[in-house]
Amino acid sequence: MSVHPKIELQRQDYLLLGFAGLLMVIGNVISWQFPFFWDTVLNSRTATWYLETGFSEIPVPENLDAGHPPFFSLYLAGVWKLFGRSLTVSHLAMLPFLGMILVQFHRLTLRWLRPQGRIWAMALLFCEPTFLAQASMVTPDLALLAFYLLAINGLLDGKRWFTAIALVLMASMSFRGILMVGTVFLTDVGLAWLAGIRRPNLRKIWPYLPVAVLTAIWMWVHWRAVGWLMSPPAETYGGQRQMLGLMGILRNVALVGWRLMDFGRVFLWGFALLGAFSVGRKLLLQSVSFRQSFVAMAALVGGLAMLFVPFSNPPGHRYFLVGYLILILVAVGLAELGEWRMKWKVGLMVVGLGMATGHFWVYPKGVAQGWDATLAHVPIFKLQQQAEEFFKTNKVPFETVCADFPLLHAPKFTRLEPETDPLWYQNALDSSDCEWILVANFNNGYSEAEHQAFEDPGKWTPRAEFRSMQLWLHIYQRR
Repeated sequence: MSVHPKIELQRQDYLLLGFAGLLMVIGNVISWQFPFFWDTVLNSRTATWYLETGFSEIPVPENLDAGHPPFFSLYLAGVWKLFGRSLTVSHLAMLPFLGMILVQFHRLTLRWLRPQGRIWAMALLFCEPTFLAQASMVTPDLALLAFYLLAINGLLDGKRWFTAIALVLMASMSFRGILMVGTVFLTDVGLAWLAGIRRPNLRKIWPYLPVAVLTAIWMWVHWRAVGWLMSPPAETYGGQRQMLGLMGILRNVALVGWRLMDFGRVFLWGFALLGAFSVGRKLLLQSVSFRQSFVAMAALVGGLAMLFVPFSNPPGHRYFLVGYLILILVAVGLAELGEWRMKWKVGLMVVGLGMATGHFWVYPKGVAQGWDATLAHVPIFKLQQQAEEFFKTNKVPFETVCADFPLLHAPKFTRLEPETDPLWYQNALDSSDCEWILVANFNNGYSEAEHQAFEDPGKWTPRAEFRSMQLWLHIYQRR
């Protein structure tokens, strides 16, 4: 199904893509010394295990196994094998995915927007807080985003071979990549419906067969190795995939709404909703570009929300990253339907500034926050090292210190230091006999009441305090 005629790039398109690529490279260079952070540490640990064992086994040990296909970690370990295990090499390994994201996002702007709209869309891409945060990290979510956009462009271009390849690559990155194959299928069905195809066409289903076969093979190999498919043991990652009751599901629904609006995206949604009302139903239904982009966004956001809200692991901001980018295209498309009157341009400028403020949204202590979803997390790296220097200076054994996520991982896996002991801080949530404890406003595990308990002078003595930007980290010693 070729939904649109062939796209021809103009000189302006090459200039726009080249400038965006330069900005992306500069951002990558700036992040070269950013440690592995948040959930990406699992990929670092897994890739380190592959490297240290000489790639002798594909299924990883139980303590590293969250059920994900291993190929992102294998890719990372392979890059380390060729070029050395370092943060710089790790971030450089993300450049192919970042380049693909730019090219595929730009291709969607070519299909759905006119020249002025393409510039606005690319500008708003670099204002999107979660995209910028993920672009500064070594993460399989960049690969997922790149391959998902490739899959959508394959559908729109009628090049379903590209879609088939993209689906296989998506499913090889993570468990969520497997689930996102389903949202691509929903998009495919929606686009076919828009094109007037009302009857199932089994010949169009073939791009989904290779990924189905290869995923089934991986699951069989994994099941044979460890004895489970989707739900890891409770002592590792099993607690994240338990089915919830009604109240838990409703809570997750509310969380999804929060994630979609969080960190300045409320401005983007507000613009889109007001813009849709301003343009009117007739123009919206007449616009092929608007209908296609809306279907792609709704399939991703709605499909993933339905897949994740029944489970105990709260859906993260990055889960909906594709939806954020397509929503940018929807919003800019609405401005085009409004004929680019000044109010639309001013509105988009407000949206860009509003999303840029997302990097400064820090919630009060005790309120869980998606620290991997904005650049507000960057000062954490400095605070971590200051705390480590304090303990080294005062000759405090690290095993006597308790901390909460994301401070639990050793420098061997975060900064890729070669000679550090992988046994690091104790988990404060699992231990009641901590002699020292790290407490920070970027710890999601502590409630407001627990934060107040640490300030009880009868139990804890404050020994050090470090601050950077809006973040702080306190060190307490038990009395």
